[in-house]
Amino acid sequence: MSLVPSVLIHESCWPQASARDLLRSLRTRRIPHKFHYESYKQARQWLALHETYSPARRDPDCRNLYDRALSETAASWNHKSVHLLALGCGGGQKEVALLQELNRRNVSSLFTPQDVSLPLVLTAWQRARQLVEAIETTEASHDGLLCDLAGVTEPQDLLARLRRKAIPRLVTFLGLAPNFEPHEVWPQLSEWIGEDGRLLFSANLAPGADYEDGVRQLLPSYANDMTNRWLTLLLEDWGLERGDGEVRWSVEPCPHGTGLLRIAADYHPIQKRRFEVEGESVRFEPGQPWRLFFSYRHTPECMRDIVARNGLRLINSWITDSGEEGVFLCERL
Repeated sequence: MSLVPSVLIHESCWPQASARDLLRSLRTRRIPHKFHYESYKQARQWLALHETYSPARRDPDCRNLYDRALSETAASWNHKSVHLLALGCGGGQKEVALLQELNRRNVSSLFTPQDVSLPLVLTAWQRARQLVEAIETTEASHDGLLCDLAGVTEPQDLLARLRRKAIPRLVTFLGLAPNFEPHEVWPQLSEWIGEDGRLLFSANLAPGADYEDGVRQLLPSYANDMTNRWLTLLLEDWGLERGDGEVRWSVEPCPHGTGLLRIAADYHPIQKRRFEVEGESVRFEPGQPWRLFFSYRHTPECMRDIVARNGLRLINSWITDSGEEGVFLCERL
């Protein structure tokens, strides 16, 4: 890998696109998830939150699950080379572990971390560079990709602009499925994979036989001071103070009629406040909550149905004993 990363910035992350999306969110009082990751301060807070609360970091069973999934995915890769494309790379820990497994099996690797946050793209790139010296690079290639997946309408065009070698892609989509509406990104994932590629994704699951009861059991794990702090950093950047409102958590049905449930966070103003953001007058008033976050909880059966409906074939799956986390490997039909 080069000493200085080259990051391709898609139009969805250009300043005018971000400003347009922000203005839309101000008018609807619904904050897209991407605005919680953009700054270095937000990225640091999210990385600390992930280290503190993520089952993949704290739960031995979940850690073992990912170890098995990554090892078996690498073992089943039947090509001599791979382009590992990490969609929503976050800090890149799992992707780097997968690269190490592939390299141990003498698979020549190209790595592209993608995220909506430049700090996270750089974090994942740096972690890969430090731990996996066998990754190849080409003189004309880009090392990272900054884009909003929901704003990419032609994945193949964007992949061509990365100028990577024409080798099979192994695409990771770890930790993202809960934060996308079901219709937003899944129809395009087969395009990201390509003809000979595979997709490795994870999903937060609801434990137990009673789906709704399982989701409600998990509500307390989201409602903590560290998560609330991360979600309100954006509002504080606008000028709100901590005592101006509070974050409230709830369980609600999918608004698109899928039958899924999601855990949601809303900011409820206590004080009246008014600010100028991107030239827009923004009012915070009691009785007018702002949607900050949602996270869908799935079931293994639900994920298999989503895979089938979007032109993919399930190859393997791994589920924790608690039933709260699942990893799935699939390919195009």
